[in-house]
Amino acid sequence: MRVKVWQKRKCEVKDGFLYIWHSDESKPPTKVNLLTCQIKTCQQQQNVQSQSSLTNDDRAQSSLSQTSNMTNSTNNQLKNFGTYFDLISYNRTYHFQVEDEHDAEAWISVLINNKEGALKKEFDNSTSDKVSNSELTSLSMAMANSSNRMMDSSNDLNSNLPKLRQKIIEHIQKLPGNDCCVDCGSTQEPTWLATNFGVLTCIECSGIHREMGVHISRIQSLTLDNIGTSQLLIASMMSNNGFNDIMEAGLNIQTFKPKPNSTMDERNQFIRNKYLHRKYIIKTCTSELELLNDLEQAVHSKDLYFLLQVWAEGVNLSAPLPSNNLMETALHQSIMREYDGGSLYIVDFLIQNSPDLNVITRPDGNTALHYCVIYNRPECMKLLLRSKANYSLRNKMGKT
Repeated sequence: MRVKVWQKRKCEVKDGFLYIWHSDESKPPTKVNLLTCQIKTCQQQQNVQSQSSLTNDDRAQSSLSQTSNMTNSTNNQLKNFGTYFDLISYNRTYHFQVEDEHDAEAWISVLINNKEGALKKEFDNSTSDKVSNSELTSLSMAMANSSNRMMDSSNDLNSNLPKLRQKIIEHIQKLPGNDCCVDCGSTQEPTWLATNFGVLTCIECSGIHREMGVHISRIQSLTLDNIGTSQLLIASMMSNNGFNDIMEAGLNIQTFKPKPNSTMDERNQFIRNKYLHRKYIIKTCTSELELLNDLEQAVHSKDLYFLLQVWAEGVNLSAPLPSNNLMETALHQSIMREYDGGSLYIVDFLIQNSPDLNVITRPDGNTALHYCVIYNRPECMKLLLRSKANYSLRNKMGKT
């Protein structure tokens, strides 16, 4: 991180927003929506004297050294600063510096917890027929029945699957922005789901998605296809608005965006630029190593929007993570960390959007499927088998 000037500012986290006061505190503070932000941690070697205090609750207030200067000019004095972290919104980056590592951890904890609380509230408020966290977890676990009928037909979960599936679909359709097409804004039956992104399109735009191929976008109809619950994992945690906050963050008034009455040629050009070339994003990383570090953080924090951002910036989802001696990929680590059905959407996003599902660790030679066996992750295994991961590969011990 390179900045010119650090400025001490009063900050407060409340109700899903970070408030940053100006030097003249009589002016209204800057209001940053945490739902559209990512948090990056940075560790420096030396600490400096600064004052800050923070309580680990939903209303944290403190004085904090901060700057939003985004220039690339170098500053040798930066090496004297202590622990800091970045808050990256859809249109700018805020750099924060605090006194010590504990202070940074406290701030980051509050920001993450407040963001997750706001996300849950957004989901709850978006549907009158609320879907509870336990029901969303049931969705994750129920996908085994939908994609692989290995359970007894008398199983309660199996018999309730159509009702659960319909309730989840209703939940998805009421998420922010899901009442209109993610690409052209049409409100005429946006019931075509891109399962690997979890967004809804109209029938006209869905045709362009199909033409791009399943390696780019995988389209299913919520009403015409017998869609399995496993194909709703990402959509239950994504929304059209949240998706476009990242994939269209770089749009400006000169950029053409299709309207409901746009021609197919106009839709085609925009959609290909958006998904294939990822032309409308705002980049937050300057190197492949930085992208891989962000990928690892997204998996560890189970942040789907953070994961979407690094994918949009072109990270290789199948590349070994730099901090791992076993050459594990993000998929390996997400499977290892998925123990209660609560983050299967992360596993599924990686499976559906990774170029290679059969990368092995070193020196053990374990694929993602091996990790499913080692860590007893049957739901992850079914997702991998659905996507035709190679189950015949043997690891160093000769086991498939």
